[in-house]
Amino acid sequence: MRQKIRLKKSYQTPWITIEILAARKLKNKLYKRFINNPNDTNESNYKTCRNKFNNMKRLAKKSYYKSKFQESQGNIKQTWKLINEITNKNKPSSDLPDNFMKVGKVITDPIEIANNFNEYFVNVGPKLADKIPPNSVNFSSYLPVSNQDSIFLDPFTENEVKIEFDQLKVNKSGGYDDMFPRVIKAISNTVVKPLTYISNQTFLTGVIPNEFKMAIVTPVFKANDKESFSNYRPISVLPCFSKILEKFMYKRIIKFPDKHNTLNEHQYGFRKKHSTNHAILELVTKITNAIDNNQYTMGVFLDLSKAFDTVNHAVLLYKLEHYGIRGIMLEWLENYLQFQKQTVRYKITKSDSLTTSCGVPQGSVLGPLCF
Repeated sequence: MRQKIRLKKSYQTPWITIEILAARKLKNKLYKRFINNPNDTNESNYKTCRNKFNNMKRLAKKSYYKSKFQESQGNIKQTWKLINEITNKNKPSSDLPDNFMKVGKVITDPIEIANNFNEYFVNVGPKLADKIPPNSVNFSSYLPVSNQDSIFLDPFTENEVKIEFDQLKVNKSGGYDDMFPRVIKAISNTVVKPLTYISNQTFLTGVIPNEFKMAIVTPVFKANDKESFSNYRPISVLPCFSKILEKFMYKRIIKFPDKHNTLNEHQYGFRKKHSTNHAILELVTKITNAIDNNQYTMGVFLDLSKAFDTVNHAVLLYKLEHYGIRGIMLEWLENYLQFQKQTVRYKITKSDSLTTSCGVPQGSVLGPLCF
C-alpha cells in the first residue's frame, strides 16, 4: 500500500510548487546519503541541491508576492495585510485566558466572563461621552443653512437583491444566527423574494426587524495584561441579511449628500473615490509650499478616543434632518441607531444581550457614513 505523504505546515504555502517539492525530496535524499556516507562527493552533491532548492523557494516567494502587490494596488487594507504576512506580524493570538480580574476579584465562570466583556464594551462609549465637558456654544450654531430639499428613496427590486447576493464574499464570518455567507449564497434564489419584501417593509414602516440588529462580538487582545477586560477591543459581526439591507440603504442615502455637497471637501475617510492618501498628499503639498515660500508650518493632530462609540444619537439625528434626511427615512435611521443589541462570544459561551445607548454600530455598512 502506498503511504500518503502529508506536507508540513511550512510547505502548505501558495508559492510552493510541484517542482519545489521535488527539489526538496531530492535534497532530503542527498542529505541522508551524506549522513550515512560522509565524503566530499556526497557533501558537494547535497550542498548544490540544497542551494538550488533554497533559491527556487526564494524566487517563487518573491514572484508570488510581487503579483499579489500588483493586484492590491489602490487597496491599502490588502497591501498592509500582505506586508504583515511577509514580516510575520500576524494578528494577536485568539486564545483567551480562563481567568480574568475585576476589582481584585478572580472570575473563572465563562458566562460571567462573557457578561463582563459585554458590559465593558457596551458602557465604554457612554462613560467616555459623559466625560466630555459641556460646551457653552450649541453645536447647531456651527451648521450651515438648512437644506430645504428632502431625500426620496426608490423601493428595492428583486434584481437588486439578487445582484447583492451574487457579490457576497463567501469567506466572511456568520452573525449571531450562524448563517454564513456561503450558505446564504447557495440558497439565494429561494430567499430573494422574501428579503426584497422585508427590505421594502422596513422602508415603508421605518422599523427594522430586531434580528437584523443583533451583533455578535468577539474580544481581541490588544496589549499588556491578558486578564484585564479593558485590554481587549471588540470585533462586531452583524447578520448577513442585515448587511445586505444596509448596503441597499447606503447606496440610496449617499447620493443625496453627494448631490447637495453636504460633506466637507476635506473629508477623505469612509468615502468612495477618496482615501487617506488624499489627506497625506494635501498635507505634504501644504508643507512643501510653505518651505518654498520660506514659511513655517505647524500641525495639530487629534486622536478621538472611541470616536465611533461616543456619537450622540440626538445630535446625529438633528443633523440628519438639518441636511435633508427627513420623514420615514429619518425614522428608519433612528430605529436603526437606537435599538442595536450585541452579545459577546467568549470561547464557546455567549453572554446575555445588551442594548447600546450611543455610538454607531461597529462592523456595519452605515456606521461610517453616519459617523
